[in-house]
Amino acid sequence: MFNREAFARVFDDSGLTKTELADIYGVSRQTIYAWYSGTSAPLQRTVVLREQLYTRGLLGAMDKRLLPLSKNPTQRKERLLKMKQALHDLAKPKN
Repeated sequence: MFNREAFARVFDDSGLTKTELADIYGVSRQTIYAWYSGTSAPLQRTVVLREQLYTRGLLGAMDKRLLPLSKNPTQRKERLLKMKQALHDLAKPKN
């Protein structure tokens, strides 16, 4: 089930741009805004599971003070790529 409050905390406090969030979650910026505003929620099972996992991961990064990212464009890009890969790795099925 979609936890809008948890997602809103990531949206408001992570320091990630809406484009960066859309890239991480694998959806459009419009979808990110719709989830945030409550006009829509993830519906497909795979999207719901990915959203839950990624939101928990991003909240954990915020709690560990790994977010917000540096404003230095090079450092930000590198950290964002690593974070995205770590979140995607969490979503891979375990053998």
